[in-house]
Amino acid sequence: MRRVLIFSDSLAAPRNKLPDQILKYEETWPYKLRLEEPDSIVAQVSIGSATTEDILYQTQYWTGFNPDVVIFQVGLCDCLPRALHHLELEIVKQLPYAESMHKWIAKHSRQLRDLRGIRRTKQDTFLDRIQELKRLYPQSYWLSILVDEMHPPMNFPGCADSVRQYNRAIEKVYSSRFLDLSDLHSDCFMSDGYHVNAKGHLDIWNRIQNIVLRGNDD
Repeated sequence: MRRVLIFSDSLAAPRNKLPDQILKYEETWPYKLRLEEPDSIVAQVSIGSATTEDILYQTQYWTGFNPDVVIFQVGLCDCLPRALHHLELEIVKQLPYAESMHKWIAKHSRQLRDLRGIRRTKQDTFLDRIQELKRLYPQSYWLSILVDEMHPPMNFPGCADSVRQYNRAIEKVYSSRFLDLSDLHSDCFMSDGYHVNAKGHLDIWNRIQNIVLRGNDD
């Protein structure tokens, strides 16, 4: 019996944030995997806003699972432009006028992200983490970081270039086990420009089914 382990951020999870950002669990590619692979044991670890650091931390809990196949879908939160460094954000939270500061930052977030060019994970650190995850799971595959390049998120200036740079780092490590989803059509994305709708999940599932589960990655 094959064991499949999925590590992801919110991209592989259902969603119900806004009226135009609704995705049922039954529409996600992990559900389709479970449905079409009834003889496999599928474990899913999907954490909203997770970075590669968060996923590396989670791996310690799955040493006893002994997966045959591992699928990663993470990296977006590592590379999206940010207005503040994590430490700066924590300091703002402690200020007596934190609420007013948050409102000001939210109002000017696009300008701050464009001006400061902060990434939660630097590229060299990102590469180190990918290599470590590959070392832990040599049988793993990695789905490329996604963004709607036709209609990129307005609040994240330069995000398309950033996504391409970080995807190149993943491809460098994973080679044929890197699943390039950059040709995903614009109508596969939700209104935020990076979460994927039901059509997009079906497209991703078809690729996973063909490459990961059937082993056609050469």
